[in-house]
Amino acid sequence: LGDEDSETLLPCQTYNIRLRASNEIGIGPAASLRVELDAEVPNAVSHLRCNPVDPQTVKLTWETQHTSCRIDYYQITLKGDILWDGTTSNSSFNVSDTSSNEGSVILDGLTAYTMHYITLEAGNDAGLGKATSCSCETEPDVPSEPTSLALVIGTLTESSFSVTWNDPTFKNGIMEILELVFRMEAENNAGMGNTAELAILTL
Repeated sequence: LGDEDSETLLPCQTYNIRLRASNEIGIGPAASLRVELDAEVPNAVSHLRCNPVDPQTVKLTWETQHTSCRIDYYQITLKGDILWDGTTSNSSFNVSDTSSNEGSVILDGLTAYTMHYITLEAGNDAGLGKATSCSCETEPDVPSEPTSLALVIGTLTESSFSVTWNDPTFKNGIMEILELVFRMEAENNAGMGNTAELAILTL
């Protein structure tokens, strides 16, 4: 049933079938059968948009196309081109169906100053539907702290010393300067500690 007319039967629907025989005397009792058709993968979503919220967050919105089968989840795949160091990042995760024609999800914990390429696929028991894609760029943010700040052994004298450090783990943008602040700690007559700022150097 249904092969000649694809609109006759729909996937994921349950059909009750009654079959009766008749002769010249009349119609006999009916035999019955209940049939549930298999699922098909959902249609692709439409109007997928990616809107930056802050340097680590974007909002993803879309509209769901009509389907006779339930959408159980959406699979979201992200590929990020990190603009401040030239590397890439990849991740994938699922979100539950929002049970409406319009879906949205907040993606947070992203890397700042990165071009994010996002694909979204609706899924159910039959598998994943066709992917829809969009992209957006997160804004720069302040860098994290420099790492491995340390005194260089053998450079400490009465009036000078040398220090070394490594760049911040997360630059979050194009670094322009490093600011090195000197502060002197000393005790006053009451034995209390005082801090005096000696200099601020830009490197």
